[in-house]
Amino acid sequence: MDPVKDLMKIWDYLHQSGEFHRIEPLATLFGVSPKTMRKRLVLLEQWLEKEQRAPLIRSRSLGVRVAKASRNTMHPPQSPTPLRLPAALRKDTILTELLNSRDPIKVSYLMHRCDISKNTVLKTLSEIEEDVADQGLILHRRPGVGLWLEGEELDKRKLMARLSDASMGLEGMVHTVEESQRANQQPFSPQRLFKDIDRGSLERILREVEQRFHLHFSDNAWCALLTHLSIMIARIRQGAPILLVSLPASDSAYAREYQAAEALLGRIEEVFHLRIPPEELGYITLHLIGAKVMEDVGEPDEQLMPLIDGMIRAVEAAYGQDFSPIRGSLARDVCIHLRPALNRIRFGMTIQNPIYEDIRSQYPGLFEKTREAVRPLEEALQLELSPHEISYLCLHFGAALRNTESRSLLRCALVCGSGIGTARMMQAKLTQEFILEVVGTFGAREIASVDPSSYDLIISSLPLPGRWAKDYLLVNPLLPEADLLHLEEFLLRRRCTTAPASQDAEELLRRIKKYAQPRDEDALLQEIQTWMDGMPEKPSGLLSLLGERIELQASLKTPKEVLHRALAPLIQAGFAPEGYEEAVERLLETSDRMLLTKDLALLHAADPSVQDVGFSLLTLNRPVAFGREATHPVRVVFAFCAPQKGEGQQEALRDLLSLLQRPRAIEGLAAATTHEEARTFLDSASS
Repeated sequence: MDPVKDLMKIWDYLHQSGEFHRIEPLATLFGVSPKTMRKRLVLLEQWLEKEQRAPLIRSRSLGVRVAKASRNTMHPPQSPTPLRLPAALRKDTILTELLNSRDPIKVSYLMHRCDISKNTVLKTLSEIEEDVADQGLILHRRPGVGLWLEGEELDKRKLMARLSDASMGLEGMVHTVEESQRANQQPFSPQRLFKDIDRGSLERILREVEQRFHLHFSDNAWCALLTHLSIMIARIRQGAPILLVSLPASDSAYAREYQAAEALLGRIEEVFHLRIPPEELGYITLHLIGAKVMEDVGEPDEQLMPLIDGMIRAVEAAYGQDFSPIRGSLARDVCIHLRPALNRIRFGMTIQNPIYEDIRSQYPGLFEKTREAVRPLEEALQLELSPHEISYLCLHFGAALRNTESRSLLRCALVCGSGIGTARMMQAKLTQEFILEVVGTFGAREIASVDPSSYDLIISSLPLPGRWAKDYLLVNPLLPEADLLHLEEFLLRRRCTTAPASQDAEELLRRIKKYAQPRDEDALLQEIQTWMDGMPEKPSGLLSLLGERIELQASLKTPKEVLHRALAPLIQAGFAPEGYEEAVERLLETSDRMLLTKDLALLHAADPSVQDVGFSLLTLNRPVAFGREATHPVRVVFAFCAPQKGEGQQEALRDLLSLLQRPRAIEGLAAATTHEEARTFLDSASS
């Protein structure tokens, strides 16, 4: 691990981009938590100040970027001035050195390596001594000899795996193994734990075995296997003791994993010119048995399926829901997760859910109900699921509870590295919040082979290397409010810059033929075309849809008053139902997504009872503070409603987007005192 180099990678990324980046997407890109990213940015700022360089520019709403003067004059130094590392990074760095070294390490070496005093080294070693004791290891500190770790080889490998996961994360691992596609754009270098190991070759070997034995790993499992294989190679090269791991019972249930492990080790010996002791076979076999998969080609488990059905019915009863339409697919997904999960428990292996803490904090009730639902399964199989395993099951049931009828406008390919449960949860939340059709869920390694014509955009929970022909959005797998806001902004722009999908006569005929066979296709096609040509064109521009629903310079004091006044014309004209105001108010209480710019808000909500497109405009003589923290002054308010599958709003939204890109037009609209003045500024948006 090299924290200084990691900070320079962050700086280089910001320097090359020159744009603002929000903390959460930046943290996801570099495989760390937002909290860690904030700490690293503080360290980077300290270094810039120490070097008398231009500082980072921070914006509460936009994020962080490199100062323009810095971008024009700075280049990352080859040998940056050493940084004082935070305690956690110091500890991981020292642990890495201890695990990598075959001989005792001197305290003086660690002082130089971490640029810290002797007292700080000794204090950190005391903390490490307590930590490794929990892992079954002993830290020896002998004056005149040095420092070294003693313990079972398996415990050392587990510690190496934990360090790798903490320092790199899934995203960092994906970037590390995709060397051929990333070139010089990777944000992380291979960690010192695995120095001199050709990760690209190791990835190709694992892909060969995955395809040959029909193993379809999740991205988490894929990266975990790469980590354990790298650890194995590194330890064999270091001359570490042979690892003895008992193989599972030699029944047919694990024959595929055993054969795959044999093939995997054979290919590693060939490519890496390495003699692998036969005893390593058990170590790799167990990791294949416990790997999370995205799909399962096996037969339904006769023992598991009744228990899974009981779990599903328990969640149904707890929430008063009926999963009948999706019970089959839900049971299959849960079974796909439980098979390797039970193997992990039986063989003493653990798994970490990277979003475990988020699940516990955001869905505490669902987590507890899932825990209750799995107890009959635990009793029947005489084992106990860890909280992390339960959190994965929680995602499956959360997705089922959110499942709604598809309301497709855009086709979305969903990329998720944490397994099928996380993917289902993301899919359910996306289809609940937006009018999207999720055409499929894929791993980061699969999406490149998917036909781009089958989707309109990619939404991914981890960075994807390379260039993409279609739009690509990076999000947190739990889709927090910031990501929902970013996604809504993107979809608004997409609707406004893309012409509505044409439903010409041939397309309509194609749909008719799905359910009936016309006696004379040509005659029917001509009749449809004549009918469509004679249809009156509906008004679609912003001015046309506003009509007379414009009120200027209203004197109002609270957001509730503004909301009521802006929506009243739509409700009175019959565009929106009576309950539409309550729906918008609920959304406004929990989200700032309707606050588009400094002065402008677009009030709207998804409501299936809306039958037609409607707009209204309200301007205020004094700004009214909106937002959950009442920090967003608004003077121009558009209210909007539309059917969920309607297409008449595209041109109006395109006009609105044009208005957003003209701050002076918004200022003029806010100051307008007559309808003629307001229409002049609105007309400029559509020209």
